[in-house]
Amino acid sequence: MDDENLQESIWALGRRLRQQHEDRVRQRQADAIPKKSGLKAALDCLSRAASAVTERGAAYGPPAPFFRELARRWSLVLGVEVSAAQVVGCMVQLKLLRGGDDSIVDIAGYAACLAEIEAEERA
Repeated sequence: MDDENLQESIWALGRRLRQQHEDRVRQRQADAIPKKSGLKAALDCLSRAASAVTERGAAYGPPAPFFRELARRWSLVLGVEVSAAQVVGCMVQLKLLRGGDDSIVDIAGYAACLAEIEAEERA
C-alpha cells in the first residue's frame, strides 16, 4: 500500500470513528427524551439529516460549490440569474411536493447546505 492510499485509509477510518462517536452521543441524547415526545422525532430527523450531509460531503465534497455550479447551469437554461440559495429553495419545494419522511430529512439536509452556502458568502 503506497503512502497516498495509507493516508486515505487513515482519514476514512477517522471519519468512521468520528461518525460512530457522534451517533452514540445522539443516541444517548435521544434516549433521554420521552418516547412519545415530538422532540424525539425532530431530533431523529435532524440526526438522519446530519448523517446524510456527512456522507454526501465525504462522497462529493462540500455542497456550496455544487449548488453554485448548479445555479450557473440553471441560469443558462432559464435565461435569468439563479443563485445557489435559490437552487436550494427550489430543491426544498420539490421535497415539499413529494412529501414523506425521507423528504423531511432531505429538507433538513438542504437547510444545512444553505447554512454552509451563506456562511461562505459572509466570509
